[in-house]
Amino acid sequence: MRALHLTALACALTSCTTNEEADTDLGSATGSASGPATSASTSTTASGQTGSTGALPTTSGSPSTTASADTSSGTPSTTSVSGTSESTGTPDAVMSFFVTSVGNGPNGGDYGGLEGADARCQMLAEAAGSTLTQWRAYLSASEGPVHARDRIGAGPWFNAEAVMVARDVQSLHDDQIDPSLMLDENGEPAGKGPPPGPEHDIITGSNPDGTLDVGNRTCADWTSSAGGDQVRVGHHDFSVIPNPISRNQNWNSVHESPCSEAGMANVLGSGRLYCFAAD
Repeated sequence: MRALHLTALACALTSCTTNEEADTDLGSATGSASGPATSASTSTTASGQTGSTGALPTTSGSPSTTASADTSSGTPSTTSVSGTSESTGTPDAVMSFFVTSVGNGPNGGDYGGLEGADARCQMLAEAAGSTLTQWRAYLSASEGPVHARDRIGAGPWFNAEAVMVARDVQSLHDDQIDPSLMLDENGEPAGKGPPPGPEHDIITGSNPDGTLDVGNRTCADWTSSAGGDQVRVGHHDFSVIPNPISRNQNWNSVHESPCSEAGMANVLGSGRLYCFAAD
């Protein structure tokens, strides 16, 4: 009986010790769950995606310098903080091409020279909210000579809906511009306007390859509104409207037009311009 009693006492003492240790462990676990983590760690991939251990705030207090990522799918953002698309490597698209929404009224083909035509492009672009500063009219001139293709920058160019119209000078002239992408500075279809519209003649003084028109038809280098002077024009809707004068259908070179307001109106024009940003 005495041996049985001692055995029971020993067991009781052992059980008591085990319960105390369990209580201590339980209290430790409870404190860990309710208090701040002191030893948790995270694994971070090169793309900025957190590993399976979960993300914790940084302890240094410094903000993260990595662009945000979709941690649920593991797909990083395609746009960096610099505004450059990482998927294409090209700058964010802003309007860098348009057809002027208005003509030149009674001045016809007289813009006061190339500088005046450039100023018209700049004025309309700024009124539409553009912050680009080197707008150029797509015009050639005999003095020099000046070729339209050489004064509009290197591209690419985008319309008011941020759709690319041409990647570079070569494709601009080899592939032409899809007529559906011909928009004015306000994003409206080109040629839209008050009666007698619509208009489709756009003055260029250029050959299809963007060089000076072989007949030097430039309204005396954009200083004449005389009915006897001529200008080479293109059609913004060149693939839609049949041309009875020439089989050469191009956005920049189709037929001749008088330089006067009345003469231009007779062939569906008013001295509108193609404008390109060279910056």
